[in-house]
This record gives sequence, structure tokens and C-alpha cells, in this order.
Amino acid sequence: MIEFTGINEKQEKVDNSILNGKVVVFDFWDTACGYCKAEFPEFKKLSKKHSSNDTLFIAYNYPLERDDLDRALNFFDVDNTEISLIIPNDRNLFDTLGINGTPTYVVVNSLSEIEYYGNIKNLEKFLISD
Repeated sequence: MIEFTGINEKQEKVDNSILNGKVVVFDFWDTACGYCKAEFPEFKKLSKKHSSNDTLFIAYNYPLERDDLDRALNFFDVDNTEISLIIPNDRNLFDTLGINGTPTYVVVNSLSEIEYYGNIKNLEKFLISD
């Protein structure tokens, strides 16, 4: 169900195999989204509070045709955070999950089942702290 290929913030190739057996907290965003930028500090706070070896926080880009790679990679500062930035090769995951707008937050459990789909305000209720 959750399948993708792309690059991360270090410009290394990644795919959905990084998710195996993990709880994944997705922040789906795009570079034209002011709300995405405004809500990212809250996503950072949640990642610090709830990160663990079993939980991944991923800021997952919706690639816009007008974007270049630098713009997408530099939209958020993920240095010194628990967040991975993924720039996918296509928009397939957005279609698979039915994501029609950004920002959208999705929590996927270790069995690849969607536990939460919605906004940042209710996201923390679905996160388990260490």
C-alpha cells in the first residue's frame, strides 16, 4: 500500500523499505503551501516529543512541476531534527492515499494500516510516547 521511491534530505535514494515495521508519521506538503510552512514548527515539536527507534517522522513532498530540487530540499530545515525529508519520484503515494490537499498528516502503523488521516491539531492523539 505505501510504496514510493525518491531522495531524502541528504540526496540519497530511498524507498518504502525504510518504513518496514515502523510507525510512520507523514506530513504531506508542497512548496506553494503557506500553511505547510506555518505548521512545520509544530510537526518538529511532535517529532522531538514522540520519536523513537520504532517511529519515523517524514515530511513528504508533493512535487510541483515548477519546483526544482533545491527549492524542495530547502523548504524546511530538518537539520538537527528527527524528521526525514523525502522528495518522491512521482505523485503516486498521494493518489494511493487520496490526499487532495496540503498539509495533510497521516499516521501509518507498523502493519501499514492507516491510524490517522487529518490535520495537525488532532495528530498528537495518535502518537505514542516512549
